[in-house]
Amino acid sequence: MARLFVELRRAWAIKGIKQIDIAQLGRDCVQLRDDLLGFLVDRIDGAPDRYAGLLGPHEERGQAMEAGWVRATSYNNQTRSRLVQRFSHRIIALNHMLSIAGIGPVDLWGFDHNAAGIAAHIGAIGELLERGLLAEARTLSTTNDVRRTHLYLG
Repeated sequence: MARLFVELRRAWAIKGIKQIDIAQLGRDCVQLRDDLLGFLVDRIDGAPDRYAGLLGPHEERGQAMEAGWVRATSYNNQTRSRLVQRFSHRIIALNHMLSIAGIGPVDLWGFDHNAAGIAAHIGAIGELLERGLLAEARTLSTTNDVRRTHLYLG
């Protein structure tokens, strides 16, 4: 009986919001994925060389390693802050629209550290929605814990 109630509630929610174009929502999800992953790849392509100065004299290797670590840490901090600045509002809005469409919201915990995994998950939901596979998108959103989907670029 509880399952029937939940399904009826979902059906009413979708029926009451006919202004949502599921295919367009899917395209928006795929576009976010492409933009976000493209941003991350561009940042990785422009990252400072971690090994700069390591081929120098042995006495200077420790300083070169420390300087490389400082450069990489600074660059990573800049990447995370730019990521949040550029994409957080879009991902929160899409997450809300997915919820309105009856699709479980994506867990955005650790967005700045797991943006690639979150983008891939939202992109997968978008691929399904573009094909009109709303039930499958709902199933994916409830069975896939995005915290376990970590994708590392670079």
